[in-house]
Amino acid sequence: MIRLFAVLCCSVLPRLMPSSGMTDHLWVASMAFEASGGDEVFGRQPELAQLGTEVTLIALGYLPDLRTLPSGQCHREFTNMSQFLVIHDSIKGVESAWINLLLGHFLKGTGSENIVFPVNHAVSNFMKPSFIVNSAINAYLDYLSAGGKGEFHIKPSFSTCFFAETSNRLTPLTMPQFVGSADIYISQTGTDNFLFRIFNVSSITSGSLGKEIFPDQYWPVSVVRDESEPIQRPCSNVMQLFQFTMTRLELLNVAGLKINIIK
Repeated sequence: MIRLFAVLCCSVLPRLMPSSGMTDHLWVASMAFEASGGDEVFGRQPELAQLGTEVTLIALGYLPDLRTLPSGQCHREFTNMSQFLVIHDSIKGVESAWINLLLGHFLKGTGSENIVFPVNHAVSNFMKPSFIVNSAINAYLDYLSAGGKGEFHIKPSFSTCFFAETSNRLTPLTMPQFVGSADIYISQTGTDNFLFRIFNVSSITSGSLGKEIFPDQYWPVSVVRDESEPIQRPCSNVMQLFQFTMTRLELLNVAGLKINIIK
């Protein structure tokens, strides 16, 4: 793991300097796609439309929309279409196969723009044992102990999450590594139950490991899909929504706490 960390650090600086194309900025995604089996595995994957049901959402609700930010800040890290593919509850699958499927469609500009994994779906639960969730839980407990009420939101940086997941996992590919950073919303749905919603927008901008080293004017700008175009550009933005619940005891155990913070 230390060796991998060193390789990544040595590789990231030259690849993140201003460039005329998107290839340099997507080396992490391309490397992960090849490690998951690349085109050989992707060619055997089922069509996304076979795995779920297309729905139209009038109100996007929690979907982060950064179009309201000043120019130069948002870098178009949002999705544009109102069509969502809700994956069937009965669909399971191996974690690396899902990573291959999601990465392949992102890199090729194919498949559904917005994919929703239902609450406690097998793929949603891949996100439970992750640095990003652990970090969010600890921040949430701090929020509650300070008197905070209502829904809680946090978004750690991609680079921090990626390196944390890479150094803490022996397995080569995990869903948390694919997600990196994401918008996490935590809400209490009952006395002992908490709902986690993790919104991840895969984009050229968000996937550029270590971009925070440079001024944001040098960050690569993402490509948003256009409903009027029959063929989408490769590496255009796609969103995944992972949802799961935790009990009060699970929440505190993840944080390593035994105290009665949650009322």
